[in-house]
Amino acid sequence: KRAAEADSADVVALRLLARTRVQRGDAIGAAEAYESLARSAATDAHRLEAWYAAGCLLADAPAEAAKENEARAVAAFEQAATIDVSHKDIFQRLSKLYAQKGARGELASLLERRIATVLDPEERVSLEVDRGKALAEAGDFAAAKEAYDAALAVQPDHVGALKAMAELSASQNDFEAAESVWVRLARLLGQERDLCTPTGSMANRLHAWLLARAGEEVLSDSVAHIVRAELGAHGVLETARTSAASWLK
Repeated sequence: KRAAEADSADVVALRLLARTRVQRGDAIGAAEAYESLARSAATDAHRLEAWYAAGCLLADAPAEAAKENEARAVAAFEQAATIDVSHKDIFQRLSKLYAQKGARGELASLLERRIATVLDPEERVSLEVDRGKALAEAGDFAAAKEAYDAALAVQPDHVGALKAMAELSASQNDFEAAESVWVRLARLLGQERDLCTPTGSMANRLHAWLLARAGEEVLSDSVAHIVRAELGAHGVLETARTSAASWLK
């Protein structure tokens, strides 16, 4: 310990100090040593491991100390993610911390960086949808739409992306944009009933959409047919169909 205090750049001493504190059950003290080690390390690999270790120790601290150390845990994981966001479970841990804090903007930014490292199309689409939801919750609706558009550009029939896009459009009272998405969803629901069951939230949005469009009397016969035949056939939105009965006849 005296050697580490005498020369904070002595990486070997700091690493030994951190490990000793871990063995003694001093998680916070060990995290401090790893933080110092991360600042002193000469290579990205060593900095990455040290920041990650510090973040884990702080995030996993006892409940009574976890809250006060949460900010330090986030900072440590952010430093590690700057070096390699795909390292071990950095992405998962930092995402969870952002979600707990309600830091939707930071979460969206993290997701964007993670997406840049992913090659698998399925995973990229899923991450884009998550990013869009985080942006929407942060109030950046234009960026959220861009994220959903990016997902649908890769997989036009991705149910999760379509649901999210429909929710976003309906929440903004953009029923014209929502209309085409609901039609696509209606067709998919008819073909993939086992994979997609309309949620209460979706039902409410469709209800609002039907009533708004019925009042304006601008829906086409083809859209009316899809709603009646594909949504109505599966018992979806009976209340909406009843409310708009005069239009659906």
